[in-house]
Amino acid sequence: MSMVPFNQRKSLRAGAFDIPGSFAPAGTNPPTDARGKNYTVARTGVGEFLITLAKRIPAIDAVSATPQCATAGLFTVEVGETTSTTMVIRTLETGVPVDVAADPSNRVHFTIAVGGN
Repeated sequence: MSMVPFNQRKSLRAGAFDIPGSFAPAGTNPPTDARGKNYTVARTGVGEFLITLAKRIPAIDAVSATPQCATAGLFTVEVGETTSTTMVIRTLETGVPVDVAADPSNRVHFTIAVGGN
């Protein structure tokens, strides 16, 4: 995989950037239609996905994840453990991990805000 620059963002610290991405949950199958660069996504358990970055990030300022649902309130998402190269995202219904059915309108969007110098 070739490395391409991440998205830079305005910050008081030089070198800050964002890593945006999204993927489509597909029930008990691996996620599909991953969008974004410099990461891979894998299903690691019921409603649990592991995002692996192409390279180590020295300082993660924040991580956010947002659901896109085919039906209002179908599922929510939470960000779990985060390291310099990985993060866990879970899909939930009423606080319980759940596999979200494959649907063109079901997606998980995320942004990793990386600090600069």
